[in-house]
Amino acid sequence: MYDDGGADFAATEAELELLARTGLRADTRIVDLEGFYASRCKGKSMGGYMTWSELQSWMTSLHAAHPSIPSAPTYIASVGRS
Repeated sequence: MYDDGGADFAATEAELELLARTGLRADTRIVDLEGFYASRCKGKSMGGYMTWSELQSWMTSLHAAHPSIPSAPTYIASVGRS
């Protein structure tokens, strides 16, 4: 929400037409929203977020490099088993 009462939101063409019919003004800030977000990822998988296997590998590497800071990874399937 902006000081002038405006707000940013994503809308379909049909929704923009509805706004126009009701007399509300809508300015398009980003024409290709999908392309905009794709350009921000710059080739990273998962939109820049890690996959589960990437996260597991990172956590294992973090523990190996700094064993006194994070605990060793524990897999949920092994919790409570002897």
